[in-house]
Amino acid sequence: MGARKVDFERVVVLGPLRAQRWRLEDPACPWPVTVELWRREDGERLMEMSIKARVVQAAAAIGGFQAYLAELGAERDSDEQAKTRWALGFYAEKLRAEAKKTAAKKKTAAKTKAPAKTKTAATKRSPTKAAAPRKVDGKAKTAAR
Repeated sequence: MGARKVDFERVVVLGPLRAQRWRLEDPACPWPVTVELWRREDGERLMEMSIKARVVQAAAAIGGFQAYLAELGAERDSDEQAKTRWALGFYAEKLRAEAKKTAAKKKTAAKTKAPAKTKTAATKRSPTKAAAPRKVDGKAKTAAR
């Protein structure tokens, strides 16, 4: 991150995400197996099984582990993706959708607000006309119309 500054006011928590991890040993597999199960709030699950081997044994370990998994009936995911991307992608999309809804609500609220009435300093009025004097009770009166 070097010289980049983080605006902690904009940092949000993504989740919940439940993860479980097991270490297994099976006589049919010469390497210890690590199994991780991740669960998102929408019910989707992702399981990852892995082994660790020395670099000089990597090719044999990959082939042997794949054969072991095939014997168990485990299928490799054709849409393989990193579990972190799988989890964070879901929650980031959820956050984007919520932000769009909030923006749309604000926009709708702004449109439905009645415009404020403003008063002007001078208002235009039609000129008043003086009526001809008339007599009421014997006295002359003038009325504006």
